[in-house]
Amino acid sequence: MTVSRTSRAAIRLLALIVFAGALQTSPQLVRAQGAPIQLLPQRGGAGAAAGAAVPAAPSAAAPPTAAPSAPKGIEVDKLGGIDLDGLGTLGPGQGGFGPEMWRGISRAEAVRLVDALPTAMPSPTLRALARRLLLTTAASPEGPPGDEPSLLTLRAAKLAQMGDIENSRALLDLLPANRSDETAARIRMDGRLIQGDTTNACAEAGDRLRQYHGIYWQKVQIFCQALAHKTEEVDIGVGLLHDEGDDKDTAFFTLVSALEGVKAAKVKSLPEATPLLLAMMRAAEQPLPKDVAHAAAPAILRAVADSPNAAMEERLAAAEQAATLGALAPDALAALYDKAAANAATASAVTGAQAKYDAQSRALLYRAAKLAKSSSERAAIIQAALALARHAGLYAPAVGVNLPLMDLLSPNPSLISFAAEASRAYDFAGRLGAGQAWYALARQGSATSSEAAKATVELWPFTVLTADKSADWEADRFAAWTAAQSGDKAADPKLAGERVARVLGLLSALGHHVPDAAWQPFYATAAGGPDTMPSLALWNGLDAAAKAGRQGQTVLFALIAIGANGPGASDPIAVNHVIAALDKVGLGSEARQLAIEAAIADGV
Repeated sequence: MTVSRTSRAAIRLLALIVFAGALQTSPQLVRAQGAPIQLLPQRGGAGAAAGAAVPAAPSAAAPPTAAPSAPKGIEVDKLGGIDLDGLGTLGPGQGGFGPEMWRGISRAEAVRLVDALPTAMPSPTLRALARRLLLTTAASPEGPPGDEPSLLTLRAAKLAQMGDIENSRALLDLLPANRSDETAARIRMDGRLIQGDTTNACAEAGDRLRQYHGIYWQKVQIFCQALAHKTEEVDIGVGLLHDEGDDKDTAFFTLVSALEGVKAAKVKSLPEATPLLLAMMRAAEQPLPKDVAHAAAPAILRAVADSPNAAMEERLAAAEQAATLGALAPDALAALYDKAAANAATASAVTGAQAKYDAQSRALLYRAAKLAKSSSERAAIIQAALALARHAGLYAPAVGVNLPLMDLLSPNPSLISFAAEASRAYDFAGRLGAGQAWYALARQGSATSSEAAKATVELWPFTVLTADKSADWEADRFAAWTAAQSGDKAADPKLAGERVARVLGLLSALGHHVPDAAWQPFYATAAGGPDTMPSLALWNGLDAAAKAGRQGQTVLFALIAIGANGPGASDPIAVNHVIAALDKVGLGSEARQLAIEAAIADGV
């Protein structure tokens, strides 16, 4: 990085002259519709820039590929092409919400609503609904395309922000090559960078730089040239960025220097990490700063969790956050736990976690359960891990990593103390049959075992939430469970009363008959909700969609209403309203799962 400003200007002029000559014979280098010409053509093949012999990605200027046939329910436009906004990977038989999902709202309104969808959702049920919504094949919303963004690329962007790079790419793969745009190209590129796939990213970078004008693409190209040790091209590119006034991205320029061998170039803080900066940090083998995952998006958390240049402490913290938000698969978190605790003694894993509950202790609990020599030892460790996680707000990742180990255990009298925790975890995961098997074990032994009797009482809400809504109200069992709540000496009486009221509300929302007498003792003790209610307009939209039987729109409004907070941090009235709306449009199993999540979040 020692080229003088005068020398840099001369090199730049030479580059422009050479590039101008290239334009006369290479019309592919000209951006469509007379947009500004990119001033930095790649020197050398894309494969060379990546440091590997990889075929270049097809240029968008290549002959257009055949457009996919229009799925059933998708309207074909006057030119014989497909209305791209309606494309998806899920039809009605694959979990999609049907071809009429957008019926009744305009294209502009659909774009606004999808844009408002939260991407960091702690609820597994709501995340699954969001993915189905964003991947559904449906007739495009009413009205001609306007100035608003493409609905298809917006849906792909939302999936990418959720950390679901694979489904985002699958959606974009439906676009014919001649109908792709810069937004789609950038989503693809960010996905490759997040996954550490610099080989294919750099193979594609040259074509994208010739297609689109923008600092983002110039920076990607400079990164790839730095990887290929093309010092002259890097200096030209950096000089152009400075000349264009882009000199505030200190992390980028520092990392360029680091990749060129400047040992003093270190990034010590990265609170606003991007896929490109993370890829550069990884390539430069620089340790990620501690603030890199602070308030980060799920996709960034996923990248940090997978970064070998991050300290294990930071990787574990990011991985647990990413798993909580669904951006990291449970098996990936389990593998990281294994690695973190590989050399640690597991004998005191439970007592250690009870004394100091942190990411390292959670890793040790997982490894101890995995290496347990008996079923009773494994069950005891998992029981402690789930109970601790439930009270710390980390229940979802704890269930995710421990479920395969729980499958190695079978309900039998020697594991009766594990029955309540096992049944609750299986219900949370949607595996109701396995949950019922552990509940049956407790109920069968309740006459002779105090532990079994306690578990039977403790699990009453889940037995009703998962039962048919026509089942008779069991007043005696409800009374026993209520007494157990108020009999807990460590519990706040008002909170205990609120917990009972919330369970009754969840049952009512699912359509179960709850007698008036069940409500009356808790009117005076019930506390207020923890959060504000959704806006009146959003509430009205949810009601209208549910009454009209529109699944997709009901899901859309439900996600916006409580998605970002999850059922545990949202107003219980709003949660109940959403549950009832989902049940009304034929999403009863999803409504039930959301109710189970809400109950567990409330301490049930």
